[in-house]
Amino acid sequence: MPELNAFDIMGFGLALWGVVIGALGLSRQQFPASRAGEALVATISVVLVAGAIASAIITSIHEEGTEPDDKAASTLQVDH
Repeated sequence: MPELNAFDIMGFGLALWGVVIGALGLSRQQFPASRAGEALVATISVVLVAGAIASAIITSIHEEGTEPDDKAASTLQVDH
């Protein structure tokens, strides 16, 4: 079973949020019904996107060099 990292969890949460918001938007003509609801939806969306981006960056930093082929793939030789 593959290991889960923070980006997997945040990405899944963001995708799930998108499905929920899409379903609510399609099923309710007045969604969100108030300015407070709009602010709440926007805030949750921004937090989830920022969390997914931050977790992707942090995960990539911590996982750098863990794969055997990682060094060969990241080495670039330029001839002058």
